[in-house]
Amino acid sequence: MSIRNLMIVILVLAMPGIALPAAEPAKTEVKIAPPLAGLPSKPGPHIEQIKALGDNAWLKLPETAADPNCPSWGGKSYGRSWTPKAAYVSELGGAFITGEGAHCGTDNKTGYYGDDVWFYDLYANRWIALYPGTHIPSFDGKLKSGELTIDDAGIIHEKTGMPVPAGTMSGHAGFLLDYDKAQRKFFWPGSTCGWLTGGLKAPYEAAVAAQGKKKAATGIWLYDVATGKFEYQAYAGLPYKGTCFNFLQYVPSTGAVLDCDLKGQDWWLDLKAGTVKKVKAGGDRPAAGSAYGSCYDSKRDRVYVWGAADYGIAKDKWVPEDHFFYYDVKAGNWVKPKAKNSPALGNFGWGRWMMEYDSVNDRVMVMYIIHGLAKEDRKIHVYNADANEFEPPIPVTDEQLPTGFGHSFFCPELNAYFIHRAGGDNQTGNTWVWRYKRAPEARK
Repeated sequence: MSIRNLMIVILVLAMPGIALPAAEPAKTEVKIAPPLAGLPSKPGPHIEQIKALGDNAWLKLPETAADPNCPSWGGKSYGRSWTPKAAYVSELGGAFITGEGAHCGTDNKTGYYGDDVWFYDLYANRWIALYPGTHIPSFDGKLKSGELTIDDAGIIHEKTGMPVPAGTMSGHAGFLLDYDKAQRKFFWPGSTCGWLTGGLKAPYEAAVAAQGKKKAATGIWLYDVATGKFEYQAYAGLPYKGTCFNFLQYVPSTGAVLDCDLKGQDWWLDLKAGTVKKVKAGGDRPAAGSAYGSCYDSKRDRVYVWGAADYGIAKDKWVPEDHFFYYDVKAGNWVKPKAKNSPALGNFGWGRWMMEYDSVNDRVMVMYIIHGLAKEDRKIHVYNADANEFEPPIPVTDEQLPTGFGHSFFCPELNAYFIHRAGGDNQTGNTWVWRYKRAPEARK
């Protein structure tokens, strides 16, 4: 730059009321590793059908496409009992799912165990396998040959050093799946080859004993979107072993995860720091031993929970107002709002309902539509937080929707609920879409 031009720039900067155009911020490339690279997908023809849905409208999607690179389960995820919550990720346009359906469920055609991990690509209506499951016939041999190693924490690793999510949950996923938006990691609790992991537990425990290691305790498993790798974090501060979590709920306002366990204790887990802190929450807390699920209200910074201490409460014994709570994140207190018109559900269990927060219409949905229910009981219960009341229940009108197993998530970008349903455990299912109401601006 010449001296003359430099002087002009200095004079312009010094003149009051004159500002140079702000430089555009540098664009940060969001890294997404295979097999999720390229997401979100280009919208398929079903997306326009979803956008056109009216109030209380259902749509059965075409058969979900299989992952041609998956060696197990025909390349498709399946019905999983007691696993109502999938972990939705806006930036990827879909949701993560894992957790055993039938205990010791195995793909008998290929020998893969049912500890598989999937991503549902909603825009392309396809399954993407992140982990096909642990191959039972070769598992023992790989442990003995050193192809699979066991670290001092009891976690299995492959040759690259990546932890292997073998038999992590040893049961159903419940409301234990979520996504850490800040870290961009899908997470769920679990150990390794624990309770009822058919075909895996005996070889694992024999290898642990032979190598003088200890069995893995319950911790947090993660899948990193940026690296495409699985991770494991142990939490020594948690005073129990086994799958004692009731739900795990990521809370964006804190960047941490709220955990309520079956012993009536509350915890905050910081997945970035790998630390845990016990919470002495005040207020009217749900009972210990309850089985309940959760969803996060982003408008009010609340975690809603719904549940019961007894799975088999008869309708005439049910006190509806005693089973709906929320955790006020800022106040650190539990609240039982005693919502008006709270539904008496009966036949209550950890996986018989789905619970979502509709951020478009500002409603909490308790979708009581899964297995083990009479047709007349299959309804959707809608909570209005401003009025502190439940609206009249909405019967399920789709006659094809099976009464079998499934999981769900809410997509705010399409203002729609995606519900994957199958007639039974380990059976290929279909995906339905439901809309509560069109967006407020579309109703004007």
